[in-house]
Amino acid sequence: MKKDIALAILIGLVFGMLAAFIVIFLPTITKRQPTTQISAKVSPAVTRTENNTANITIDIKNPPPDSVFTQKSVTLEGSVKNSKLVLLDADSDITILSSSDSGSFKQNLTLTEGSNKFTIVAYDDKGGSTSKTFMLFYTPEKI
Repeated sequence: MKKDIALAILIGLVFGMLAAFIVIFLPTITKRQPTTQISAKVSPAVTRTENNTANITIDIKNPPPDSVFTQKSVTLEGSVKNSKLVLLDADSDITILSSSDSGSFKQNLTLTEGSNKFTIVAYDDKGGSTSKTFMLFYTPEKI
């Protein structure tokens, strides 16, 4: 009977060590090396310059940055100087803002609950640009 117990313990140890070896070393043994290497040289077709050589200015009149609102709809008002194109980036949803001859613009914004990040980017006719980023906050609860 003692031989049966000793043999069972020995078989258990062998199987346990084999299982531990498989769990620890098998992933590194079977790790495949890549057979081909792909190298590519990527050059951007369009580069965005952040030079403000034409003194482009962005002025946000309403709403003040970091404002907290209890309504979802807010009107953005502001103006730009020395700019031909004005874009609004609202969480990767880009809108072209129509500006008047004097450079003023007005756009309705729909806020989502929590923080809302907006970036206004103004471009001149030479490819220069400047940007202004601001946050607005919306909560449906009454403050």
